[in-house]
Amino acid sequence: MHGKGWQHTLLIWLYDEHGGYYDHVPPPAAPPPDDIEGRSVLYMPAWLRACLRPFFGTYIAEIEAVDAGPRGFGRYGFRVPAVIVSPHARPGYVCSEVLDHTSVLRLVEETWNLPPLTRRDAAAATPLAALDLDGPPAFLDPPELPAPSLPWGSW
Repeated sequence: MHGKGWQHTLLIWLYDEHGGYYDHVPPPAAPPPDDIEGRSVLYMPAWLRACLRPFFGTYIAEIEAVDAGPRGFGRYGFRVPAVIVSPHARPGYVCSEVLDHTSVLRLVEETWNLPPLTRRDAAAATPLAALDLDGPPAFLDPPELPAPSLPWGSW
């Protein structure tokens, strides 16, 4: 916040850690990015599976069970928290609009008049509601923070 570029800074921090968290809200449908079907790293052509089945039947059955999920990208994943750091951020603002990782890409595309890369980022909303670009910056001067209870290097 003390740097000379602070007044023009916008940092969007996405914390994408979904290993083990329970979310009571099921992921909603999403615009698929394109018409290309997803492919698993476990993908094996049918003719090769047929040739290997007599020798590796159990292994082929395990691959087919693991690889039986959906092949499209028409659904969002787990909810991901995001934090916007900027002198123009609205203090205490909580966004209830559905945004995704491509919302950041959409913001870049809108800002620099770039075409969308996929249908998903073309349909994404931008996090501009969390910013107040018309009024004076709310965080132009760094706030006074209390001293740490344990000084650095004192342990």
